[in-house]
Amino acid sequence: VAVVGFYIYIASTTKFNINDFENKLKKNKNITYVSYEELPKDLINAVLSAEDSTFFEHKGIDFSKYLKSFYNNSNYMSLDMQLANIAVSDSGLNFKKIRLAYISRHKLQKEYSKNELLELYLNYSNFGEEIYGIENASLKYFNKKTSELNLVESVVLAGLLQAPNIYSPYL
Repeated sequence: VAVVGFYIYIASTTKFNINDFENKLKKNKNITYVSYEELPKDLINAVLSAEDSTFFEHKGIDFSKYLKSFYNNSNYMSLDMQLANIAVSDSGLNFKKIRLAYISRHKLQKEYSKNELLELYLNYSNFGEEIYGIENASLKYFNKKTSELNLVESVVLAGLLQAPNIYSPYL
């Protein structure tokens, strides 16, 4: 009961505007946008395997993984939460994870389809070395368009999302 009350408190104090969200995503990121339809199936599968295997099954949060992350003190964030994290600056860092969960479950899920969320995530994510967006990463690391990526290249780029500066192919 206390957890539900706390969640309601966080929800009531979280300000979120979808236009601000979209503007923050686009700010200072020189990207070439790729539509969901242009994303290779191998890339989609690699990203979901690495980042959020239950992405198409949950509504913003995989609650069992989310609750386990508090118990295990791990860094679980659904792909939806990671997308919110890209654009949401939370000056009150206290309870940031709970705020991101609220935004991903109650705001992003109402505005976007799952395909659109995955498209946004791949187009605005950091792939290391100040490279933002899947098309820029494909061109930088493999000198080819996203639509031309093979399975191995897709796996490399999906792996970069977890720790872009640690897993750099240039190290």
